[in-house]
Amino acid sequence: MTTKSDDTNFHVGAFHQFRNTDDGFVIKSTFVAPGDSPKAVAEGHKIHFPWRSSTP
Repeated sequence: MTTKSDDTNFHVGAFHQFRNTDDGFVIKSTFVAPGDSPKAVAEGHKIHFPWRSSTP
């Protein structure tokens, strides 16, 4: 998989976006991997995303 901007190759990646709120912060996290990656790659990375948000 490559980035559109500079053709940098990467196998998997995680991206995190933080936004301050009045009572803390909100985080949006995304994990990406090539579509032909073994399912175990995505399943194994779920341990890094254990939280659940009750608000969008």
